[in-house]
Amino acid sequence: IVIPPHKITNRVFPLETFNIKADCTFIPKSILEENRVGILCFGKPGTGKTSYVYSLYHHLLKDEGYILLILGYQEYLNLPTNPNTPLKAVVLVNDADSIETEENRAKVLNRLESSIFKKTITFLTVNDTSKLDAALTRKGRIDYHLYFEEFESHQDG
Repeated sequence: IVIPPHKITNRVFPLETFNIKADCTFIPKSILEENRVGILCFGKPGTGKTSYVYSLYHHLLKDEGYILLILGYQEYLNLPTNPNTPLKAVVLVNDADSIETEENRAKVLNRLESSIFKKTITFLTVNDTSKLDAALTRKGRIDYHLYFEEFESHQDG
């Protein structure tokens, strides 16, 4: 699914509204200079992982010429493999902790190391990191780990 930028505004929030504890509490703009970046967003359901990606895309990446693709892991594995695509893409793979087989896990690992786009920022959202293979989250595949905490009642807005 490719979402046109004008269609996602109802899920866009100021980036400071998210309750993130991470090895990096923000994604530096220097990621735009990289050809491939992997970002793991994890936390309980409903903590804003997917909304954060929408908002980051809207506030930072849309104006840099990136397209947004929202995929389940099966759709992610079925992307074409032509490496000559001149597009820059933000790829959001929701529920990456639901990958069932070792074969599919290996395919996701291979996909993270290759890209069909000129530049790719891949976000994996997960609820339970214990279901992830350590090889998936190592540096070079996943460059940032963002933990989304539950909001306290006084933070609801």
